[in-house]
Amino acid sequence: MFDGREAAWYPKQMSSFIRKEIQNLKAYRLASHLEALKLNQNEMPYDLPGEIKAKVLEKLVRIPWNRYPLSQPFTFLSKLAQSLAWPAEGLVAANGSNVLIQALLLLSAVKSRVLTLDPTFSLYEIEAKVLGNEVELISLGENYSFPTHDLLKAMEKNPPSLLFIANPNAPTGNLFPKEEILKIVKAAPCLVVVDEAYFQFAEENLLSELSQHSNLVLLRTFSKALGLGGVRMGYALASPDIAQEISKVLLPYCVSGVNEIIAQTVLEHPEISQQRVTEIKINRAQLFQAMLHVKGVKVYPSQANFLIFQVNDAPKIFEALLKEGVLVRDVSQAPSLLNTLRVTVSKQEENEKFLRALEKVMKQFS
Repeated sequence: MFDGREAAWYPKQMSSFIRKEIQNLKAYRLASHLEALKLNQNEMPYDLPGEIKAKVLEKLVRIPWNRYPLSQPFTFLSKLAQSLAWPAEGLVAANGSNVLIQALLLLSAVKSRVLTLDPTFSLYEIEAKVLGNEVELISLGENYSFPTHDLLKAMEKNPPSLLFIANPNAPTGNLFPKEEILKIVKAAPCLVVVDEAYFQFAEENLLSELSQHSNLVLLRTFSKALGLGGVRMGYALASPDIAQEISKVLLPYCVSGVNEIIAQTVLEHPEISQQRVTEIKINRAQLFQAMLHVKGVKVYPSQANFLIFQVNDAPKIFEALLKEGVLVRDVSQAPSLLNTLRVTVSKQEENEKFLRALEKVMKQFS
């Protein structure tokens, strides 16, 4: 039976059981505040319409729940391939693009070297270090511009085994020029993973370039523009040869039959996400313009469904906004994001609530 003596013994012994790379890592966690307006995870503010959920339920009733799914959701991938005009053999699905980040590291970089940007999505660094990699972070330039020269220099000096680029970048929201990314892809001695989680909100993406660059891999998700954050579905686009290798390192049956049916049903109704993305882009422009006039706030333009903004004391402003019932994301822990907060662009009425709270809070602390 587990008692106090065993509890005292366990922490002393734990370090001998756990790899040093894991002990030294800070876990990826977010505190929940269920009472607040949730504008901290770049989610689509709308759930699926009831009629779409009803179609999902009809399909779920017809599939056997006692049978394993296929190794990959081939029917879904076939429909996805048609919508993207990319061969199904060059697509790999998983329960979230986070899983594919880990799979690509397993594929190319274990106890090796990974290159990425700073600031960017923190999971690249976390998962790379879990697998014993050295991680080099290349700082973005002024106004978070793409550091082409520094990336080229870093690759030449010490070639990486894998390179991650988020575009639009998270958490800054800016879109890097296609021509600059392609310079890196052409020069890279490794796979270059361009994470396009927010591509629907941006002016361009790299899909048209994929067939020309065998070392280019694109990551995409159903969690953002398609509003399926709670379902977990992501996919990678690559040359068929690379896609086949990625599938080898994924755990078997990593996409459930339920996930496949929901994602496939959403894919059959593109008009829903298209309408919502258009609305979010309009709201993003309006919110940006409004925040430009809030004293003490420096807001940055974005090609994603969120905005970052700098204030005089990010932790204090974060807590003050939370007291006003609005939850944003404090990203100021990164040295490159000093006193920076991030807010998800939402429905007009929710954006207005955030703005009222921000104006009130900034007056209090000005």
